[in-house]
Amino acid sequence: MSIIFQLFSAADLQNLTPEQLKGLRDLVRNELETSDKVRDALRERANAVFRQLATQPAAYSLVRHPSPDPLQSLPEQLFEAREFARLNNDPKRLKILEWALECERNSSPHVLEAIRERAYEWFRTLPGNADAIPQPDAEYSPYSEKYKAMRVAEPYRDFTLVEKDWPSIPAKP
Repeated sequence: MSIIFQLFSAADLQNLTPEQLKGLRDLVRNELETSDKVRDALRERANAVFRQLATQPAAYSLVRHPSPDPLQSLPEQLFEAREFARLNNDPKRLKILEWALECERNSSPHVLEAIRERAYEWFRTLPGNADAIPQPDAEYSPYSEKYKAMRVAEPYRDFTLVEKDWPSIPAKP
């Protein structure tokens, strides 16, 4: 549930009751498993990885299941079963596709934003939080004031991580 700590600080969470903590955890888990916005955020990466793994490049389309089954793997939720023939139904290729999609789901800022929208909306419905803005303090959270953009100095040549200060946003008049 690292997503929760990218959206909230321990101080934010400490003010919640055990039932509210469970509700937040369930909301995040549900969004990860069934949200159309999360699935939409995964589609581009799904296409890119599928094209790399396909032995028979051809036009195909990602499926939009009205109610995805969270018990299915991510590839099964996003692709028609017949599309897996283009991967030769190779378990290794299917596993690589699944890993890539899980990584995207757990790391993508687009997925995080989709979940943030729902989680903050939920947070503001709690008593006393109508105008509250959570204050995440994890340095790796793009919603934290402590966040610094990190990247590789020169991809494929110099893998040294370099910090870039987050641009400050001028106060509104």
